[in-house]
Parts: sequence; structure tokens; C-alpha cells
Amino acid sequence: MSAAQFYHHCIDATLQQEELRQQGGKYAHLNHDLHVWIEAVGHPLECYQRAFQAFRLIHPFLLPVWFKISLH
Repeated sequence: MSAAQFYHHCIDATLQQEELRQQGGKYAHLNHDLHVWIEAVGHPLECYQRAFQAFRLIHPFLLPVWFKISLH
């Protein structure tokens, strides 16, 4: 898939998501903000390391698609 095709695919996906948001029903949750809770139990240093590792693992999923495209 070329960069232009990928860009158009992302635009199409964004338009489809907007349509689903407007429909409401089972897609109503797409209108709400996303909140992520990271919690660790243990020694403070170990907790910090675990929380940081968890954040590193989920961080790519929290970035918008347009931001990922501009990084490449």
C-alpha cells in the first residue's frame, strides 16, 4: 500500500467513525473521552518502573493516526 493509498484509507476510516458517532446507539461511547488508568503495587521504585513500562506499551495506541503518519 502506497503512502497516498494509506492516507486515503485513514481519511475513509475517519469519515466512517464520524458517521458511527452520529448514529449513537451502540456506538455512542465513541463520543466520550478515552481514559486509561495505570496502577502498580509494590515498592515505590518498582511501581514507577512498572507504570512506565505499561505506559510505553500502550502509548502507540493512544496516538492519533495522522500523528503516526507524520512521523514516517
